[in-house]
Amino acid sequence: METQIFSLFQEITCKKISTVLFSIRSTSIGLSTFFTRVGSLFGVLLVDSGLVYGNVVALPLAGLTCVAAGLAPMFFLPETAGRPLYRNTREEKEDEERRRRREEEDV
Repeated sequence: METQIFSLFQEITCKKISTVLFSIRSTSIGLSTFFTRVGSLFGVLLVDSGLVYGNVVALPLAGLTCVAAGLAPMFFLPETAGRPLYRNTREEKEDEERRRRREEEDV
């Protein structure tokens, strides 16, 4: 089961990051693998703490972790309001070229 989860995270990471950004892609695969392993380690510790201390410790700890994971994107992801969202880096480069041409024509 654990191997399937690692494979799933790596597959999703490969599909979400474009091939053009190879260094970012390999870094993101490494980070996703790291965090899946940390999560599986944390799960074992959480179960053990539930057996030793009861659900008084285990359930709030699991709940706080879920809340922290849900709130983290609010603080760490960049703001995209008012910016165009591109599907890939090619579209972004084309848009930059168009903007640069318009600026040259205006001057």
